[in-house]
Amino acid sequence: MAGQGGDRPQRGHGQSQPRVRRPSSKVYRRRRLLLAGLVVLIVAFLVGAVIVLGINLLAGGGSSSTDAAATPGASTNGAEPTTPAAPTPSASSTPTPTPSSTATPSAGSTRTPSPSASSTASATSSAASAPTCSVNALTVTGSTDAQSYPAGKNPLLTLKVTNSSKAACSVNVGTNQMEFQIFSGNERVFSSRDCQEGGEDLVRTLAPGASETANFRWLRNRTAPGCSPVSDVPPPGSYSYQVSLGQSTSNKTTFGLE
Repeated sequence: MAGQGGDRPQRGHGQSQPRVRRPSSKVYRRRRLLLAGLVVLIVAFLVGAVIVLGINLLAGGGSSSTDAAATPGASTNGAEPTTPAAPTPSASSTPTPTPSSTATPSAGSTRTPSPSASSTASATSSAASAPTCSVNALTVTGSTDAQSYPAGKNPLLTLKVTNSSKAACSVNVGTNQMEFQIFSGNERVFSSRDCQEGGEDLVRTLAPGASETANFRWLRNRTAPGCSPVSDVPPPGSYSYQVSLGQSTSNKTTFGLE
């Protein structure tokens, strides 16, 4: 009996194997659905990124076009911008030059300022239909703005030409026709022609009784023909002034320097 009992194999505790449980079909199905959902999300993300990138590219192209149209010199609607050409004056519309005053020269300068001219309301600048004024038709007079000038004040000399005839006529009252002269007794002290730089023609039509005037500021300086240097300064005393326009000459006007 003891022998039979010894023949039966005995199972030890270390020889038992654990039993592995396989996932059910429901678990597999859930995993597949989860993986499919992740794939769909990734694809949707990639598609969205591509769409956003395309929109940015299109927006960038539109901005460049706008900047080019707004840049000066860029063409608009395929046409280059053009600048209107300045009108070319015809021979009959050439403007008449007008005498103007130049800046007052500094002391020691030999340049003679040009007289400034003005006209009365009855004078016009058109000389097309009026004959040239004869010497006898014009009256030229000279005047000063004061009888005596204190030290430091320069005399203002005025030329006035008047049409004393009974018909309108034209006269050249340009600066190259004028001469302002200062005398001390019989000695010529100053002439605006000696150092004058340039001159202008200015033809005016004067109605009967109409006048043109021109002003000239004398700087109390001496001049010589050819604008030769003169160092002497006119001293205080009595002087006379005479003006000419073309072949017409005024009487002398006296004034004093203090």
